[in-house]
Amino acid sequence: MGRQGPKRILEMARSVHLEARIALSPALERRIQREKRSNQPLPLVSIDDMMESMEFHPVFK
Repeated sequence: MGRQGPKRILEMARSVHLEARIALSPALERRIQREKRSNQPLPLVSIDDMMESMEFHPVFK
């Protein structure tokens, strides 16, 4: 099955056990949010950075 994150495992458990109340602890939820944020690119600071980003982004080509 491979390595899966806690959210995916939770979704699978909920789909198998429809009647059960299954939730993540608040600490684990915060950890998932921090991990998502750390995987995102840094916010653009200057207009030059923004223009450069737009030049190379496939949506703006």
